[in-house]
Amino acid sequence: MVDKTLILRKLAELEEYLGQVNEYTSITVDRYSKDWKTQRVVEKTLQMMIETCTDIAGHIIQIKDIVSLQPMPTPLGFCMKAVF
Repeated sequence: MVDKTLILRKLAELEEYLGQVNEYTSITVDRYSKDWKTQRVVEKTLQMMIETCTDIAGHIIQIKDIVSLQPMPTPLGFCMKAVF
């Protein structure tokens, strides 16, 4: 069975990370390429976002044999159908 609380917590983490990355959207490519600290922060946060998505997908895949899921047109639609 899908742990809705876990999925919702992971989605909240994802939103938080997205907000953190959005703080860097005004930086130019030139400035970004010259500032290793900014690169580190942005790249690590993106990595954390990917890991969170992987955690969500892994949880949903674990229940694949228990629940028959209909394919949805988008990954988000698939995720939402599996959760709710």
